[in-house]
Amino acid sequence: MPVATALVGTVAAVTALVASVVFGASLSTLLATPRLYGINWQVSMQNLTGFQVHSLARALNANPTVDKVSYGVVGKLVDVNGVSTPAFMTDVSKGPMAFTLVDGRYPSGDHETALGTKTLASAHASVGSTVQVKIVTNKGHTVVRQFRVVGEVVLPPGNSPAIGVGAVLSVRAAVLALCPPTLSAARCTSQFEPLILKQATWFAVIGTVPGRRGDATVASLEARYAPYLSEIVVPTNLVNFGQAINFPALLGLTLALFGVATLAHLLLVSVSRRRKEVALLKVLGFVRRQVSAAVCWQATTVCLIGIVVGVPVGIIVGRSTWELFATAVGVEPVAVVPAQQVVVVAIGAIVVGNILAVVPAALAARLRPAEALRAT
Repeated sequence: MPVATALVGTVAAVTALVASVVFGASLSTLLATPRLYGINWQVSMQNLTGFQVHSLARALNANPTVDKVSYGVVGKLVDVNGVSTPAFMTDVSKGPMAFTLVDGRYPSGDHETALGTKTLASAHASVGSTVQVKIVTNKGHTVVRQFRVVGEVVLPPGNSPAIGVGAVLSVRAAVLALCPPTLSAARCTSQFEPLILKQATWFAVIGTVPGRRGDATVASLEARYAPYLSEIVVPTNLVNFGQAINFPALLGLTLALFGVATLAHLLLVSVSRRRKEVALLKVLGFVRRQVSAAVCWQATTVCLIGIVVGVPVGIIVGRSTWELFATAVGVEPVAVVPAQQVVVVAIGAIVVGNILAVVPAALAARLRPAEALRAT
C-alpha cells in the first residue's frame, strides 16, 4: 500500500500551499507599508540649500503636527570594509531619525554609524562591530577612520543606488572624519561645517502625525515647497516582483497536484487491493453507506496528518523564505501569517480529500462480497 507516499505527498502539498500563502501575504504587506521599504515619512525634499533646510527645520520644530524632521547631505561615496557605498550625512532636528530602524539604534556619536541592510551584509559586519571607513577628501587624500556600527536601517532608493545600500552618520561625524589629526574638533567643525552649509545640496524628510491635521500639514508643505518635492513611490523592483509573484503560487499548486495524485492513488489502490477486507465487512453487516464512509475516513485521516504536519512546517518555510528574500532585497523582514487563509487551506485539503474519495468509495460500496471472496 502506498501509504507513505500519500502521506509525504499530502504533507508536501499543504506545506507548499501554506508557505506560498505566507510569502504572498508578506509581500502584499510590504507593498502596502512604505515604512518597511524605508520611506518612514510623508514629505521628501531634495536640492535644498543649507540655509533653506536649517530655516525649514527651525519652523517645523514649533509645529505640533510634525513629529520627525531629518536633514542632511547624501551622495559622497565612502568605503566600508572594502564596500563602496553612499554616505548619508544626516542630522535630526525633531523626533527620531526618519530612516526605518531594523536593529540597534540610530548613530549619535562622532564615531558611530548605521548601515543599510544590504551594506551591512556586504561588509560582513553586524550591529556592535567596528568597521573601517575610507573617505576621499576634496583634495584627493584618503582618510581611514574606525566607526562602530550601532544600528541597521532601511535606506530607500533615490540618492541610494538600491534599497538598503548606504551608511548613515551625523554631519559632525563626517566632518571630523575628514579633518586632519592636527586640528582640534572645535576648530575642525568651525572650518568645514560652513563650507558644507554653503556648497552642498541638502535633503530633508518630514514625518507628520496621522489624521486630518497631519494631512493638512503635508498639503501645506507640498504647496509651499513644490519645486523641491521628491515623489514618494513604491520601488520599481518591488512592484515588478509583486507583478511576477506567480512563481511561489505555481510552485505551491504543482506540489498540491502531486499531493492530490498520491492521495487519489492511495484510495484507488486501497479499494483494489483490499477487496477481501471490504467483502468481510459487508458480510459482517456493513451497508453501502458505512463502506463509503470508511473510505472517506481514510482520506480524511491522511489529510489531517498532512494538515497537522504541513501547516506548521509551511509557516516556518514561508517565514524563512520571506526573511531571506527581504534581507536580500534590503527591506525590513516582517513576515505575515494570514490565519484565515491558512484555515482555508486546511479546510480545502479535507474537502478535496473527500472529493477524491467519492469514486473509490462508490467502487467499494458496489463490491459484491461473494465475488470478492471467491476471487481471493
